[in-house]
Amino acid sequence: MFNGIELIIGSLGALIGIGGGYLVLSAFFAGIRHITKPGAVEVKETRQKK
Repeated sequence: MFNGIELIIGSLGALIGIGGGYLVLSAFFAGIRHITKPGAVEVKETRQKK
Protein backbone atom coordinates (compact mmCIF):
# COMPACT_ATOMS: atom_id res chain seq x y z
CA MET A 1 0.00 0.00 0.00
CA PHE A 2 1.10 3.57 -0.67
CA ASN A 3 1.76 6.08 2.06
CA GLY A 4 0.23 9.55 1.68
CA ILE A 5 3.63 11.10 1.01
CA GLU A 6 4.47 8.59 -1.72
CA LEU A 7 1.11 9.20 -3.38
CA ILE A 8 1.64 12.99 -3.36
CA ILE A 9 5.19 12.69 -4.73
CA GLY A 10 4.06 10.24 -7.40
CA SER A 11 1.18 12.43 -8.56
CA LEU A 12 3.40 15.53 -8.60
CA GLY A 13 6.02 13.69 -10.64
CA ALA A 14 3.37 12.57 -13.12
CA LEU A 15 1.99 16.12 -13.46
CA ILE A 16 5.48 17.55 -13.96
CA GLY A 17 6.23 14.89 -16.59
CA ILE A 18 2.99 15.60 -18.47
CA GLY A 19 3.52 19.37 -18.22
CA GLY A 20 7.13 19.10 -19.39
CA GLY A 21 6.16 16.90 -22.34
CA TYR A 22 3.38 19.33 -23.29
CA LEU A 23 5.77 22.29 -23.16
CA VAL A 24 8.32 20.47 -25.34
CA LEU A 25 5.65 19.51 -27.90
CA SER A 26 4.10 22.99 -27.98
CA ALA A 27 7.53 24.60 -28.42
CA PHE A 28 8.35 22.08 -31.18
CA PHE A 29 5.13 22.78 -33.09
CA ALA A 30 5.51 26.53 -32.57
CA GLY A 31 8.96 26.26 -34.18
CA ILE A 32 7.49 24.41 -37.16
CA ARG A 33 4.74 27.03 -37.55
CA HIS A 34 7.34 29.80 -37.32
CA ILE A 35 9.35 28.20 -40.15
CA THR A 36 6.31 27.57 -42.37
CA LYS A 37 4.34 30.77 -41.63
CA PRO A 38 6.62 33.47 -40.18
CA GLY A 39 4.12 36.27 -40.89
CA ALA A 40 1.23 34.72 -38.94
CA VAL A 41 3.41 33.98 -35.91
CA GLU A 42 4.76 37.55 -35.84
CA VAL A 43 1.21 38.95 -35.85
CA LYS A 44 0.23 36.74 -32.90
CA GLU A 45 3.33 37.76 -30.94
CA THR A 46 2.67 41.48 -31.47
CA ARG A 47 -0.94 41.08 -30.30
CA GLN A 48 0.19 39.36 -27.09
CA LYS A 49 2.74 42.11 -26.33
CA LYS A 50 0.06 44.86 -26.24
